[in-house]
Amino acid sequence: MMKLFGMALSVKALLIYDLDSFQLAIDSQGKITALQDKNSTADYLLPDKNSYLLSLKSDSSILTPIKATFSDNNHTILFDFNQDLHVTVAAIVKKKHISFEVVSISNDNQVDAVIWGPYFTT
Repeated sequence: MMKLFGMALSVKALLIYDLDSFQLAIDSQGKITALQDKNSTADYLLPDKNSYLLSLKSDSSILTPIKATFSDNNHTILFDFNQDLHVTVAAIVKKKHISFEVVSISNDNQVDAVIWGPYFTT
């Protein structure tokens, strides 16, 4: 377990947000591994494409996370990128939806944009 800004973070292989009728899973590299409708059991994520929760645009490059670390309560995710970039995202989980908010970016002068997705779905 490690501490960042007073938050306890632990390395987990998979984080699952389990909502009333939907399940979202994110792996330790920040890739979404499931977008599943719990009623029909359909998984809407394309299995042959990598869908990251977020990416960064830096100069002319699109950077994807190399590591994701989840807080003990799963309300915060720390994404590590090459070029010593780190993004902290807060997750606000409700019964029927989930929201994500960027709360900090290290070396933000190197980041031109935060890109949510793309999410490759069926």
